[in-house]
Amino acid sequence: MESIFYGVHLNLGGAKLMVVDKDRATRKAIVSILARQGFQILEASSGEEAIEKALNEDPDLVLLDVKLGEMDGFETCQRFKETPKINEIPIIFLTSQSEMKSILHGFSSGGADYIIKPFNPIEALARISAHIQVRLLNKSQRKLIEALSKANDAKTKMIGVASHDLRGPLGSIKELTKLMVDGTIGNFTEEQQELINTIQQSSDSMLGLVNNLLDISMIETDEVQLDLEPLNLEELIQHCVELQKINANKKSIELKYVNHGLFGAIECDRRQIIRVLDNLISNAIKYSPFDRLVTVSSIRVGDHILVQVEDQGRGIPEGEMHKLFKEYGTTSVKPTGGEISTGLGLSICKKIMTRHDGRIRVENRAEGGLRCQIEFPVKQTQNSTASGQQPAEPSSPKSVCITQASDSRTGHSILHPHDKKSLCQDVTFQ
Repeated sequence: MESIFYGVHLNLGGAKLMVVDKDRATRKAIVSILARQGFQILEASSGEEAIEKALNEDPDLVLLDVKLGEMDGFETCQRFKETPKINEIPIIFLTSQSEMKSILHGFSSGGADYIIKPFNPIEALARISAHIQVRLLNKSQRKLIEALSKANDAKTKMIGVASHDLRGPLGSIKELTKLMVDGTIGNFTEEQQELINTIQQSSDSMLGLVNNLLDISMIETDEVQLDLEPLNLEELIQHCVELQKINANKKSIELKYVNHGLFGAIECDRRQIIRVLDNLISNAIKYSPFDRLVTVSSIRVGDHILVQVEDQGRGIPEGEMHKLFKEYGTTSVKPTGGEISTGLGLSICKKIMTRHDGRIRVENRAEGGLRCQIEFPVKQTQNSTASGQQPAEPSSPKSVCITQASDSRTGHSILHPHDKKSLCQDVTFQ
């Protein structure tokens, strides 16, 4: 007996059914009807026997009589649903007309349907076939998902290997062109210098893409183990800001860091968090027009540290916000200085923040531009010092008040912690 269910061909005749009834005559009568339809049949006379056979035989459906031995049908059904290997097998109760009130108990125990005894063969087969169709379709989908997952893992590993092999040669090209740009190996004509600059820019972009692909590959295959240590987040932010000022200066962009109080040591992976900070700051510079301001700020609120990066670019169309954290998710907004965007940066940042039990959010500013926020939980560490600085005492969110003003020149948020409860607002960067 074959059926087509949502375009999928299902061979119901090969399905395996289990009939559970303590009465042998009733059990044989049901088996004879089902066997003529080509079903494979298993039999059990008690709940205990049914569970044991189900674990070994994996039936596609169980017909379960309500009245069994010490373990009745309801308890047997509940035991099925509590056992991982067999908890997805659909169970149809066999019951008499007088037991209709108790069938509600059967549904609450995990039953999928019921058949009244003595049953009409046509109706019974219709109910059985419907549940088997769903069961076989779920099995087919699960196999497809497993196959796709294996194919995706293979793809990710292949990308990782290719990226690793490409990174060395690209790094060499970058260093050689740097020697040419610096004039270390001789002077070049103006036309030659332009070609060398183009080679350098292209190699930088390609190396950035390769590094992104390698990072994604390693994160998705769990090959990256976090190297957690107590670090001073303020110093990491300041370090990243100073490095990014080189790129900001090329576009006459003012890049500043505003620190709203000390928060001492947090436990994180230095390389990974620098990757997140660099990405957010470089994106702000990349999408900002020339002669604008990019502001990085940080504050501790209770048991969390909040860091935000604000720019004065175009922002992101609301209908495209969902693309930001997807791999290769690019929007209609383009960099203002001809920079390259791969659509991988924010997806990597989200994975890194998730592994640090943190969060990342992006929103448009009312004044124009984009605001990116990352949030870290403050965890107690055995070594409570970092760079010789004591961590701040954790405070209750209720005792911390944040007021928000705007810089009259830039429109950027300015956060002011204080103790006046009358001025308290929700603790956000909005």
